[in-house]
Amino acid sequence: MDLINRTNINTAWLWVCQQHLNAPPNADIWHLRAHYDVEVDLLHTQLANNQYQFMPMQKWSKVDGSTVVMWTARDALVTITMFVVPI
Repeated sequence: MDLINRTNINTAWLWVCQQHLNAPPNADIWHLRAHYDVEVDLLHTQLANNQYQFMPMQKWSKVDGSTVVMWTARDALVTITMFVVPI
């Protein structure tokens, strides 16, 4: 069974895009969206060959002074892809 397939990645992609609808202009999701066709090929290859490496989490300061720590958009895509794999 191909656990890391395009269907699972695309399903995760829809979720990641939905979660980042209100992302600020400089958020990494916009780069990923603009280059998705190339990125998804690279991502699929890296995952299939066990070569994917997570990036450090990003720390953002909110207007109210609180902080948020989050995965990069690409790492979120990988994480969610793992969750949509049927067992």
